[in-house]
Amino acid sequence: MRLARLPVLISSIVLLLFVLLICIGTGEVQIDMSNFGKAWEEYIANPTSDNALKVYSMLPDGRDNEIRLQVEVRSLIESSLSVLESQIFSEERNALKVAFRLFTIADNALKEGLAKIIGNLIRLNARLFLQELKNHYDLVDLSFILCSFQFSLAGDSPGQELEKKARIKALEYIEDADLSDLQKECIKALKKCKTL
Repeated sequence: MRLARLPVLISSIVLLLFVLLICIGTGEVQIDMSNFGKAWEEYIANPTSDNALKVYSMLPDGRDNEIRLQVEVRSLIESSLSVLESQIFSEERNALKVAFRLFTIADNALKEGLAKIIGNLIRLNARLFLQELKNHYDLVDLSFILCSFQFSLAGDSPGQELEKKARIKALEYIEDADLSDLQKECIKALKKCKTL
């Protein structure tokens, strides 16, 4: 009599495990949109290092998550990227951290904008770029960032080629043993960038 119930018990356990794996395995992360939207707006209105850190702490720290980001929040971020860009070009480290971590919630359009901003930092401060890339390496597609050229138009091969050479030169200038491997990887990847 007990053996007759064994297949039902095993089936129930398998079903339960399957349901648990589905729930756990999705990697879905929910961001409190209300609080995140407020933190982002506060940062845009007053782009301090502390406000950037607040936004940074609210973003997921991994790329393996499925993020449900409200369209309004994504639009809010995209429409105010120039403020983040300004802070990054002012070499504000926490703004750069935010840009890297935004890749965890970015759609393709936002990724493209972020890649161009971060890529252009290389010429201005290659050391800062390498330091934060080292901390956020798993969040980004390195070649995508390195080969995104903001200030030259598609079809402007000479402009893109000059930008590529300027980035390589800036990276070659850095002498830091902790960043050496990443530096070499970036230079190698930049040399492979195709210009349009």
